[in-house]
Amino acid sequence: MFHNFCSERCKRAYDKAHNTVDGGYKSGSIEHKIHKVGNTIESIIGKIICTFFIIAIILAVVAYLFNYYSKI
Repeated sequence: MFHNFCSERCKRAYDKAHNTVDGGYKSGSIEHKIHKVGNTIESIIGKIICTFFIIAIILAVVAYLFNYYSKI
């Protein structure tokens, strides 16, 4: 059961009207647990990717500065 909502406000209104949680899931259901685990995994993967890119940028700047100052 997947719904696209325009905002958190619309999602809360839907949940209140249909007595559900997180945009259409029954509280405590297997689908809701899977949804929560999926969101957690997505968050962790996003943080890992962002950290990787930040480290890559920092290393590129350090390598550039090292090459620049080693030629002087």
